[in-house]
Amino acid sequence: MAQFYDCFTSTVLISIEDYGFCKRGEAGPFALEGNLRLGGALPSNTSGGMLSEANLVGWNVLAEGVRQIRGSSTSQVDDAEVCVVAGQGGFHAAHSTVLLTKGAA
Repeated sequence: MAQFYDCFTSTVLISIEDYGFCKRGEAGPFALEGNLRLGGALPSNTSGGMLSEANLVGWNVLAEGVRQIRGSSTSQVDDAEVCVVAGQGGFHAAHSTVLLTKGAA
């Protein structure tokens, strides 16, 4: 799953391509096929992201990534073990990315 910084709708599509989940030009069709939905190949911004939840400049996607890995999200991805959290996407000169993983309890 992934939690993308989404200041604009297109930012998620650009990030999907920049992080290598799709080749250039393929993110739009990938999204239209339902792959970003809960249960899709790459569930993304499961709490709504900035565009639907709140504009907290990337903090909301980090919090949702943690909830997903903990298993406590209201939009829980089944068997969530790895989450990419992207701030500002991979296309900016200054950006951040963190991989959250389920560790041993």
